[in-house]
Amino acid sequence: MESRSSLAQESLEKADSAFKDYMTFYGSLIESGVEETEYSKTFGRITENMRNLYATVKSNYDALMMTKKQFEEGRLERDSYERTLIRIEQNIIAAEFDLGVKVLPYFRRVEKDILNNHILRVIQEIKVTNQEKEEIKVEAEKIQTSMSMAEEEDATTQVEEYVGTGKKIMKLGHRLWKLAEITTPALVSSMIPIFMMH
Repeated sequence: MESRSSLAQESLEKADSAFKDYMTFYGSLIESGVEETEYSKTFGRITENMRNLYATVKSNYDALMMTKKQFEEGRLERDSYERTLIRIEQNIIAAEFDLGVKVLPYFRRVEKDILNNHILRVIQEIKVTNQEKEEIKVEAEKIQTSMSMAEEEDATTQVEEYVGTGKKIMKLGHRLWKLAEITTPALVSSMIPIFMMH
């Protein structure tokens, strides 16, 4: 029973960490002007669903800590404690499922779209050396590989992985923005503003 409690606590703490990672990332996108792009609604939906799921995680974590304390102090029967742990486990499974349905497909799609339409497409139009173009393409391919590999992980880990790939996409986009400013200024106005600050 103690291992069951520890696993539940570990899962809830991991979800808490993934939520905070995402919110920090989303905060940086807001500062960079994501609300002025075609991705505003998608990121808004992802964030709303993340907040709702986090509220579930937080309430379950609080319930776990409270019942664990009551059990350790002898104020809760073993049967009641076990029933609470089972209910919390079921809630964790449901939250993971919701994460896989309500968050991950949108997160995956928006990152692939930004990578394809605002980096790989733009690199064709920018006036830089073939070597620079190739370097950016190689970095984009590495990000695509990371995204594919992330799909093998559990839902919470995937959120953390997509936050990581999202940061890499923004960094690569910023590199492209800087190159465009120098070599193809006319292209800058058509680039999405979220690349400017990263």
